[in-house]
Amino acid sequence: MAVDRKNLDHTDGIALDSLPRWLRDAIDLNNEMADRETGRARRFLASGESRGPDTDEKKRDERRLSALLRLLQNPEYAQLYREAVDMVERMDAASERAMRKLTREGDIAAQRVEGLKENAAALPDGRKVFRAKDGKLIAEDGTDVTAQKDSIKGLSSVTSSWEDFQRARQIADDIERQKRELADYMRDVIDPARKRLADPERPMTPEELRELLKKKDAAPAALRAEFDNLSSSAEVKTSLPANSAAADEYVGKEKMNAPDVFSQFKAASAVLPDDAFALPAPSVAPKVV
Repeated sequence: MAVDRKNLDHTDGIALDSLPRWLRDAIDLNNEMADRETGRARRFLASGESRGPDTDEKKRDERRLSALLRLLQNPEYAQLYREAVDMVERMDAASERAMRKLTREGDIAAQRVEGLKENAAALPDGRKVFRAKDGKLIAEDGTDVTAQKDSIKGLSSVTSSWEDFQRARQIADDIERQKRELADYMRDVIDPARKRLADPERPMTPEELRELLKKKDAAPAALRAEFDNLSSSAEVKTSLPANSAAADEYVGKEKMNAPDVFSQFKAASAVLPDDAFALPAPSVAPKVV
């Protein structure tokens, strides 16, 4: 029996070719995963290639894949989703800038610490010794070694100051702390959010999207400063990891070159009108809380 291309090439009455590319790709991939005959040439899986243990699981995957798309029919949800996507991408770009800046400053601070140590005296056990303003001799670990003056080598009128060494080491330690805070925030907040935004099986709820947007204020100071400096989305480059593509969740990166749904949504939303996702509503409209 011949396949009716006219009917199968429509989704709820809308021509598939009229949808944004990222959405067409997701639907085509889903149809191929479900081994559904559509009359469209396969683009991701070879003919007859099967993924998944059984048809029921494929159908469950199909329903999950459409969950995000159904939510995106709601203008309020679509707006929250776009804002969250933009925040995550800007945080990615801002984190790269902040880390580069902190690394440069950290290198300078470390060089300052090493320079002071090179100009310090030394105990027989190798610990560096500095002169304090009150005349005491202090080892680098903070121990008062004034009583061991006779065994200290390299003492002179230009021996490094203990106060200068403390200050330089504090600056270096503070920069390292900021780098750890930045890495922790990206790992604990932004990376999980990016994966959820790109996950068609478990889309974020409206409340989760709002909570994510609020977490911007909890970002480390160095990250917030760079985030605010990104005045336009044109300055942001997408930095999603390769395994975040929605297609990878189904067929594996190594066996296909499927598009990244998350990135495609960002690209499409930048040029589409607000009602671009206004597909016919399902029988039960998504509830936005």
